[in-house]
Amino acid sequence: IHLKSYSVTSLLWDNGIKTFDSFSARRRYPNVYKGFGMNLGFLLWASLFLGCLLPISVLNLLFRSGAGLMDLLVAIALLLSPTIIWPSVFRESTRQARWSSLALWPAIAWTAAAANLLAFVCWVCQWTYTSVRGLSDWVRAGLRVALRNGMPVQIVHFITARCNLRCEHCFYKETLDAPNPGEISLESLERTCTEIGPVLWYSLAGGEPYLRSDLADVIATIHRCNRPKILSLPTNGWFVERTFRSTLRALERIDGGDLIVFFSLDGPEMIHDEIRGEGSFVRVKECMERLRPLQVLYPNLYMNVITTVMPQNASVIRDFIDEIVNDFAPNSIAINLFRYHQLEHPPLPQDVLDAYDDTTRAYAEHLRAGHLMHYSFLGRTAMRVKEVLKSEVISRIAREDAFVTPCTAGTLSYVINEDGALAACEILDPSKNVGSLSGTQRSGKSLTGLVTHDNSTPVLLGRKDEAMRPTHLSGNPPSTFTDLVRSKRAKELRRWIRATECRCTYECAMSTNTLFSWPLAGQLYRRTAKAVLVGQ
Repeated sequence: IHLKSYSVTSLLWDNGIKTFDSFSARRRYPNVYKGFGMNLGFLLWASLFLGCLLPISVLNLLFRSGAGLMDLLVAIALLLSPTIIWPSVFRESTRQARWSSLALWPAIAWTAAAANLLAFVCWVCQWTYTSVRGLSDWVRAGLRVALRNGMPVQIVHFITARCNLRCEHCFYKETLDAPNPGEISLESLERTCTEIGPVLWYSLAGGEPYLRSDLADVIATIHRCNRPKILSLPTNGWFVERTFRSTLRALERIDGGDLIVFFSLDGPEMIHDEIRGEGSFVRVKECMERLRPLQVLYPNLYMNVITTVMPQNASVIRDFIDEIVNDFAPNSIAINLFRYHQLEHPPLPQDVLDAYDDTTRAYAEHLRAGHLMHYSFLGRTAMRVKEVLKSEVISRIAREDAFVTPCTAGTLSYVINEDGALAACEILDPSKNVGSLSGTQRSGKSLTGLVTHDNSTPVLLGRKDEAMRPTHLSGNPPSTFTDLVRSKRAKELRRWIRATECRCTYECAMSTNTLFSWPLAGQLYRRTAKAVLVGQ
């Protein structure tokens, strides 16, 4: 705030605040201020240091019994030390200002020293608090994994139904033209996130998340309430400057955790544009290049590519992985297999399945060779093993309809739809949703959580002839997140998922299964340990 009145008090207060903020900013954003000097020359630094010594010298002169002429001369020299900066700092100042500096400069020096010391103490306290809280979050996540009481470590949240594109393979495209975009309000988001508590991974989805003008506020709210180790969101990269600004504003407001932006690429330019719309490929490249400088300033920003193997690109997707690595230089690549949006569906074409296997193997080789940025040997090895194991499981399920591992959907992970409906995963029919969250949309309307599939199959429990009472969510009052995941309906759904050996190729759920569902997780840990030991 610009000073409108001038006094000794306001001068010292202004210097103290600026010094405190400068120290704090440098600690919080070290890469932003890396190599950035204070523009204080040697004489200015020296005069500040000498100004700090003046009060000590005066006290020594007044109260030390053996003080003599030398001590008096030292005090006088320190008192006159501001004169060394008169030719530069006070070159065009009045004589009164110069002589005033003899008294004010030591006070300014001590104010700056005290502000630096206070900022250091605050930084240490904040670092200690954050470290203890982070350790506590890991413990809470571990307990959720061990107890399996319905509280999640992973959330997928659809924060808007709006999108500027109509991609051929998008299961969501039929609802994108709805008049109500279904965007949860920040107030309702904060309340729900607070109930959820700390999680390992919070994934935003859409629609196109960057169409939300308050996206930075959404990300900041989630980080404050959930403190996810990873927060990710997809984008088609169409809005270059909007994506840059929203990402920068989000990075400025979050402390700790990684922010991952997934850019969708579905093949070489001609195929990608055919799937997503003319000019889409070039926009992705421009958007990634626009954001790349932010990675220098914010090392917790990751730019990944997500690609889906489907009939339109099956013949070229294996070689396209090489193009992604060489031309786009992402931090990692997420390879999805085209899927239908229901459990019962036709088998996928053989050429698509073969292309998926070839593509995931090619990506694993890039990881092994260290061609992707930001990852150490250990991180690269763990990621490669996880991706290989996950793709093996997905391929086997798609080819054989085989049951490979118990699913943690509805236990460790949930999907929150844009209308407030809470689901175990994206694949299950909406009639099997857990319930509807209470809250409002940005428009002020209530979150509805409506189910319109009146002819859907009810959830089966235990034996396949034992059915859970089908309940249409539109007839149930909205509830809090905690109420829903601990409800009788949620418990019955979790039993049904186990009893029916529910399985699909949904990558988000399969990632959690790979990490935390035994015996699949056991294979992951054994393979990772073996790869690290043999140096692969």
